[in-house]
Amino acid sequence: MTYTKRILLIFAIWTLGALGSEGVQAPPGHRGLKWGCETCHTADSWVRMNDPIAFDHEETGFVLENRHGNLACKTCHIKGDFVTIDRDCQTCHEDVHQAENGSNCQRCHDARG
Repeated sequence: MTYTKRILLIFAIWTLGALGSEGVQAPPGHRGLKWGCETCHTADSWVRMNDPIAFDHEETGFVLENRHGNLACKTCHIKGDFVTIDRDCQTCHEDVHQAENGSNCQRCHDARG
């Protein structure tokens, strides 16, 4: 192997090692996440998900309990957006009171209903 080829090979290996998983461009709804891809995705497919997903939703500050606890991720994270989702009730739930009671749903409701 020539000197030039060895240098190029070393550079290529170093570049790939330096990039690691951070060199992969995350889809728009995933940019800025602090968890690695393998937290939710399998190693052999970006489409197939781990079962169960090794992610503690509590780390986001939005605990999934009661009725929220049994939902599939895509129920709330429409189009794979895990970054810009709003946490207010009206994002997912229809306001059957038509704003007559204000926006503090927790005053009367919780995750049980």
